[in-house]
Amino acid sequence: MKLKNPLLPLENFIPDGEAHTMRDRRTYLYGSMDVYPEFWCCERYKVFSTKGMEDLQDHGVSMDAAWIPDPAVHYLYAPDAIEKGGKTYLYICCDDQSEWVAVADTPAGPFSEPSKMEGAQGIDPAVFVDDDGTAYYYWGQFQLNGCRLKENMREIEEGSVVRGLITEKEHFFHEGSSMRKRNGIYYLVFADVSRGKPSPYGGTPTCLGYATSTNPLGPFIYRGVIIDNAACDPASWNNHGSIEEIDGQWYVFYHRSTCGESRMRRACCERIYFDEQGLIQEVPMTSSGANACLDAKGLLFDAPLACALSGTCYIDALKRGREERIVRIEEGDTAVFRYIRMAGERQCKIKTEGKGICILTACDANGEERELGRTYVEKGGETAFPIESVEGIYELKLEFRTPEDLEFISFTLQ
Repeated sequence: MKLKNPLLPLENFIPDGEAHTMRDRRTYLYGSMDVYPEFWCCERYKVFSTKGMEDLQDHGVSMDAAWIPDPAVHYLYAPDAIEKGGKTYLYICCDDQSEWVAVADTPAGPFSEPSKMEGAQGIDPAVFVDDDGTAYYYWGQFQLNGCRLKENMREIEEGSVVRGLITEKEHFFHEGSSMRKRNGIYYLVFADVSRGKPSPYGGTPTCLGYATSTNPLGPFIYRGVIIDNAACDPASWNNHGSIEEIDGQWYVFYHRSTCGESRMRRACCERIYFDEQGLIQEVPMTSSGANACLDAKGLLFDAPLACALSGTCYIDALKRGREERIVRIEEGDTAVFRYIRMAGERQCKIKTEGKGICILTACDANGEERELGRTYVEKGGETAFPIESVEGIYELKLEFRTPEDLEFISFTLQ
């Protein structure tokens, strides 16, 4: 089975995912790392890789703030990386808004010889190498700056800087740019404020949006939203990610919040598709991730597998000894699992704590819902109840009624 969401085990809260398929045909995932609920990111980066989206290897720490020769640097924010000339270059965002570049012989690192990217003060570096070998560099918040890099990949080419490639006003750009190319079109992906709760920026940057151009330095036309993570957690604040083609299938890599915090973000991915005009169709968050769907038989529907929540509930792993549960459940809250292949299962066995009614429904591709079954849980532990037998691919939804200190742990279908 290919990777499902979230992509990484609980000890790895990896936001800002940049996925790049390198010369060894493995796809490497670069990102920052959340460790402290009260702070964005931490002092180090890790690198993960996958072959065909069917495994994830942890390559360990690739960069530490202590390796950067500047005492003003304490935390590392969203990075990016690229290969050129047999080397891999890691572009580093620091908490003093300086940006640095380090190098390694392999995509996994560790990276060394850090040097400052002079002239690129800001956040969220992104790097792209075009078909002709020209390297481009991007950075900024609220308005994006872009330039060409010199052959050494460490310096900005004089006179090449273009400011305001995309802006908050014209493109809903907040931060976190990422560049890819497909069929001669340049796709610039970024945190998008076109939706969400009102903020000083318009909305909140829970979307990944994108703009396109026929030139890596623009001008760019805003095209819309790829994915929105607003439903992952009541405290969801931002999104940051990338798109990448892997074995002929394109994916969007993004993060979602957990634990009732805007931090403590986890890496996820979804399949994406382009229409005949080369535009990306918006996709929802799913449980299935890199899979078209998941088979219900033998699957543990645990709390982190829930891909969308409504109401006040959220997935918590901080206050329960690192066991993930859906907590702070109130009347009518829901948890969604998509997409699930049903094959006539007739029983649901649910594991909970507290009291309340749990209702399982299935929604088909036409948007039609049917209740499969319900039960009242009173003492916690496991409760089995019969469900209607259905076949096909569905979105499953758990709805909670009359909860009293109710917490959801998992369920299975048989």
